[in-house]
Amino acid sequence: WRYRSSVSLGRASCHTRRPPQKNIHTTTTTAATVDSTTTAPLAADGKDYADALGKSILFYDAQRSGKLPADNPIPWRGDSALDDCVVGGWYDAGDHVKFALPFGATTHLLLWGMQDFKDGYENAGNIDQAYDMVKWATDYMLNAWDPNTQELVAQIGDGNADHSFWGRAEDMTMARPCSKLGPGKPGSDVAGEWAASLAAASLVFRDKGDTAYADQLLTAAKQVYDFAKANPGTYTNSVPGAGQFYASSGYKDEMC
Repeated sequence: WRYRSSVSLGRASCHTRRPPQKNIHTTTTTAATVDSTTTAPLAADGKDYADALGKSILFYDAQRSGKLPADNPIPWRGDSALDDCVVGGWYDAGDHVKFALPFGATTHLLLWGMQDFKDGYENAGNIDQAYDMVKWATDYMLNAWDPNTQELVAQIGDGNADHSFWGRAEDMTMARPCSKLGPGKPGSDVAGEWAASLAAASLVFRDKGDTAYADQLLTAAKQVYDFAKANPGTYTNSVPGAGQFYASSGYKDEMC
């Protein structure tokens, strides 16, 4: 399915064709365990959508890069990539590069899902997990944007070197170059997607009651969107080798 996103005055709009949604809190038959403290009902068709949702969130927790928190729910993961130019974020697609274009699109869609279907997360007993999961991404985005230098980190790591390494993120030894967008190095496809993500996050966290964090996100969204407008172009022309892994055919869909 295809989506378009834009941010104007800090407000994100998303024109989306969504696949049919199944409601996880339809008429119930039995109760299924979500975690050690929470139970949620099975749907009328016997499917345990609450359990699937919880495991989907754990997938993103397993992709975490950086210094992991004490309550890390993935016991076989440890700290990694602590010397990156920006620590944190998510690894990509089973490897250990941090690519900004799919990172932004993923975060954007997760946030709109939380905004549109918050009651589903709540009834599944997973809303706090979801907030924690997506904040790991938005914290990274805030740290990857420098409003003073007008630079945005668009990639950390080398895809070819990474794909030659068959091991855990915790055991990486290869160089992890840092590629940035900035004046003269445009990437309004990435920046537009990130601006939409940050603006959507401001809505989600304001609804949660975290006004200070929502304000911080909204300020960054406006700044990144202004940067995108001032530096039109695709990021693959600014980040060496990016097109080999995530090519971009244009930026107008992110800046509509």
